[in-house]
Amino acid sequence: MTAKKWIFYGVAAIGVLFIALVFFWRSERYPILAVNGVSVSARDYNTYMRGFERYRRLSNDPLDAQIVKRAVLMSFVADVLVRSELERRGIAAEAEKDVETALAANRAELEKAASELYGWNIETFRRFALDPQARQLALSRELEKEGKALNDWLREALLAASVSVYGIPYEWSNGQLNEKK
Repeated sequence: MTAKKWIFYGVAAIGVLFIALVFFWRSERYPILAVNGVSVSARDYNTYMRGFERYRRLSNDPLDAQIVKRAVLMSFVADVLVRSELERRGIAAEAEKDVETALAANRAELEKAASELYGWNIETFRRFALDPQARQLALSRELEKEGKALNDWLREALLAASVSVYGIPYEWSNGQLNEKK
């Protein structure tokens, strides 16, 4: 092969790689957290934050942005841990049934609230609000049968969790997200 062909193929390969990286970055499919091997994507985080920002503007809530970002990330970590525990115990379907019941009884009101307050459709509202809450309630009920509290279980689960943080200004230490120093 001649030098011109090598240069052409090299430039073409770099161009394809660049386009793929731009697509990957813009699609926000890259992880920002991994909790016990389960990834949380930038897309999920950004969708949640846009909805929360809309809610905050509508309610004139003066919450500190850094506190909110950290709390949102911690809620993703907690949800992965709760979901995993429900699956381990074989009771994940309970939470699903609770959400289905709530949607069947109040779908129109929930759709309207999701749209007006967060700018989300009902599926997004379910994913970020209803499902995590139902999972926590299902696990809480199960733990109460054992004489345990959800907060105590969650504290232990956070301490035992393996959390990796990617491309955001936080690090995981002692069951908490802390700002990088």
